[in-house]
Amino acid sequence: MAVYTTPVDVANRALQLIGVPRIVAFTDSSKAAKESAFAVDKIRQSDLRRSVWTFATRRAVLRPTISTTSQVTFAAWAIGTTYAAGDIVLDSSGYVWLSVQGSNTGNTPGAGGASPFWVSYFGPLTAQVWVTATQYFPGDVVYVSGTLTVVYICVLAHTSHTPPNATYWHVIQGATSALAVQLSPLGVNPPNGATTRNIYPLPANYVRMAPQDPKAAANVRAGTLAGMVFNDWEIENGFLFTADVSPIIFRFIADETDVTLMNSLFCEVWAAHVAMEICEPLTQSVEKRGAAKAAYEESLQMAKQMNAIEGGSTEEEISETPQGGGQQGQPAQRGQ
Repeated sequence: MAVYTTPVDVANRALQLIGVPRIVAFTDSSKAAKESAFAVDKIRQSDLRRSVWTFATRRAVLRPTISTTSQVTFAAWAIGTTYAAGDIVLDSSGYVWLSVQGSNTGNTPGAGGASPFWVSYFGPLTAQVWVTATQYFPGDVVYVSGTLTVVYICVLAHTSHTPPNATYWHVIQGATSALAVQLSPLGVNPPNGATTRNIYPLPANYVRMAPQDPKAAANVRAGTLAGMVFNDWEIENGFLFTADVSPIIFRFIADETDVTLMNSLFCEVWAAHVAMEICEPLTQSVEKRGAAKAAYEESLQMAKQMNAIEGGSTEEEISETPQGGGQQGQPAQRGQ
């Protein structure tokens, strides 16, 4: 059983660190409940962006925006609706969820647990028109030409099975699409305007990019640290700009909200960070905030070390401080 199971557990750990009585729910009338409810999700997203956490690493199929690309609208979750595995809905805050069990009725997205009916959705938010002989992968989202109101998600890799086909495609209940209003110019290289690049919309609940092939061997060359091949990717305004061609199996850190999927050291980082931020309005104690900050820094260092062990050997991340092995904002040297 997970030590942490809900965001309230994290908030209570934060309150414990600063000596404030614990809460039952974020809807409690206490100031502690109000302050922690305001901070807890914002700080979770911030801490997820701090590192390539193994529990939050995901992959999604990205395809470039073209003239027939459509923007998908998922239906809001309804308590009386029965959902099938593969259906995608929005909750009241606009967060996107994927049904992973059939006969899914009355189960609130985000409840989590050992056998959840819903998991966070990290796939495309746009649909491509289905094209014969194209290699499709699980997670691809398409529509058939002339039928924008029916959206399909691929459930089995294939090359030539036209939707509807229950073996290879699932109709996403309630989802519709409309041709995308494209604000970024298609095929434009942002720095100089040259028409040499494709643009790929980033997936749902994206937080940060992860190394795309972290185990690729470096070609060591004389006089250099390594001979890694660099790409031309640039992320701007929710799009990835590149000269690459479709498709990209994109590796990234996702906005994971299910606490039961998080490792306990990350939850300690999250809780200590919440404690540090809510300490002043709740205690007005400089000493307690300093203790919470020390707990945050210590737990962050330990969590990153354990995460690095799980991730294995790879290229260094950019240092967070000038003391991390080079100037701030520059990659740390190997071994630092």
